[in-house]
Amino acid sequence: VLSDTTVKYAFRTIAVIISTFSVLFAGCRYSSLSLAGLTRKTDGVKTGDVIIFFVTGLFITSVQNIINISAANITGNSAFYGVKLEKDICQIVIVCLYTCLIVPLTEGLVFRGLALKNLSRASQRFGIVACSLLCALSTCSPLSIPAAFMMSMLLSVLTVKYNTVIPSVLIHITINICNMIITVYSALLWDSDVFITKMWTAVTFFVGCIAAVIFIIKHPLPKIYSCQRKRSFPLFATSVFIVILIAAYISASLIRCLAFMYL
Repeated sequence: VLSDTTVKYAFRTIAVIISTFSVLFAGCRYSSLSLAGLTRKTDGVKTGDVIIFFVTGLFITSVQNIINISAANITGNSAFYGVKLEKDICQIVIVCLYTCLIVPLTEGLVFRGLALKNLSRASQRFGIVACSLLCALSTCSPLSIPAAFMMSMLLSVLTVKYNTVIPSVLIHITINICNMIITVYSALLWDSDVFITKMWTAVTFFVGCIAAVIFIIKHPLPKIYSCQRKRSFPLFATSVFIVILIAAYISASLIRCLAFMYL
């Protein structure tokens, strides 16, 4: 018998998949983009870039952990530590599938793919910032918005650099796998992920600080000119794709909230 928590995570996963394919279909239809154009192969990906982006991503997840731990300490509510796994194989499989595969793929295709391509018609800088803001807001969690915004900025810069979502999706998957290994290990063998999460957060934060500084120096945001700045917000406000994106993700978020409240 599946636990209530397992059913909720499964329901959330299905809602995200449905909303993502709806957005992809509508977005490709109304913006004259193709899925193949978003996932084209690329050569010449530099190992140094991969390492910097990956470690910086770990740094951003450590920031999220610090926010969660601080919230838990202030409120006394352990639920703020993040995903709490039970010793339930079905739940673990669903959460791992959702976190390590579904989230990187859906966010990569919708936000770093369709949204970034559409909004970059004004300017690349505006596209990176705007799609990252939309991605952060889609989390529907005030505590998750800062880290989600920074992570999307990081991955959007990588997408623009290589003109394909493939490197950013793969790095996102790898980052989430690393964090999920810690969560699963601590849930199954330690019975509490508080201590090991704090240790992992400390290591990734201090090591990641260095990578984050290098990233900021080596990969500044593209320049934006006055003519581009003037057309940025009108494009955002009148884009059919953005209207579809917001409507679809609001609907999916409401479904997820209802599932967690009533299932």
